Amino acid sequence: RFLPWFLYQVTWQITMFLGLFYVRLRVSGVRSFPPKGSVLLLSNHQSLLDPPLLGVSIPRQARYAARSTLFRGIFAKYITYMGAIALDREGASAKGLRESLKALGARQALIYFPEGTRTPDGKIGTLQRGTGLLIRRSGAS
Repeated sequence: RFLPWFLYQVTWQITMFLGLFYVRLRVSGVRSFPPKGSVLLLSNHQSLLDPPLLGVSIPRQARYAARSTLFRGIFAKYITYMGAIALDREGASAKGLRESLKALGARQALIYFPEGTRTPDGKIGTLQRGTGLLIRRSGAS
């Protein structure tokens, strides 16, 4: 479909511009990122900018796991077009995990924040329930 593709491309261009010139984004090791196939990219989460900056840092389009409370109003439509998958932070989201595994089964890249929230100090926190299951069943790189 044209609209989701177009919005992703426009968002990618704006994010890349802001990343390079505002936050001085630098990326290394991108040549080792698999160009195709299932990829599960796990990251800790320090900033609201993490999802879009990770997205422009890899050489292919990725889906995102996002907390279900973000799926409200017009923003819900937008992040759905961006490929976001809703996860319930309050418990193991069976629907969200199924959708994540489906995306990986379709050989897509998925950006996933296993702690389920931002960290104030950069330290790794407790992983959300379902993270281990997703990693084991994904078959991803």
